Amino acid sequence: MNNWGLLLACLLLCQCAIKPVKQADLPAKLPFAVSNNAVAYLNLDNEHQLFTFNGLKSGKTYQDITKEAHVWRQGQWYAMDVPEEQLPVLASVAVSVKDAVYLFGGYTVAADHSEKSIPNVWRIDGYSHEWTVMPTMPTPVDDTVALVYKDRYIYLVSGWHDVDNVWSEQLMQATSPKSNGMKSRITVESLFIVWRQQTMVWNKYILLVVVIIPTIMMA
Repeated sequence: MNNWGLLLACLLLCQCAIKPVKQADLPAKLPFAVSNNAVAYLNLDNEHQLFTFNGLKSGKTYQDITKEAHVWRQGQWYAMDVPEEQLPVLASVAVSVKDAVYLFGGYTVAADHSEKSIPNVWRIDGYSHEWTVMPTMPTPVDDTVALVYKDRYIYLVSGWHDVDNVWSEQLMQATSPKSNGMKSRITVESLFIVWRQQTMVWNKYILLVVVIIPTIMMA
């Protein structure tokens, strides 16, 4: 009889110290009820900015997937002008680098519930909030984790591609805002990754990973 065993591999080395933000500077709620959205934080000239992109509204059907984007600044939410090329998606990811926010990927859902990962990458200027199209991802992924290195490189680790998790290999991609380019960086064999959390400390990756491996139970 076949069964699945669950292996939990945890690596926790240290915790980063983050300067707290005053509660008065933060919103009490999002501009509308949404889940599976991308969020990012940016501090420019001591002004706190929070961004929310895309996601699933309260109707919870494929028709309720949104591409709306909002920024919190000066004590209130502002709707952003989203380019027509941006599709309504779920599971995109956003990070801030210096004076901009970078928005990656996500996936669309059709009426027949089929899913498609999109390769789009956007740069959103923190001052003007203008969107600039960036080179697309070599392999479109959603539900990925983004890590910023030296305020220059953005690493996308693991994730989902179209109909399956990136399980036969752990795909790592990087983009450099300075060079305006994106390319595959590392490809390594891995187990079927079903959940992961990552951070970067002392220029090293810290990964908390849950993997499933097959086991055989003999009757």
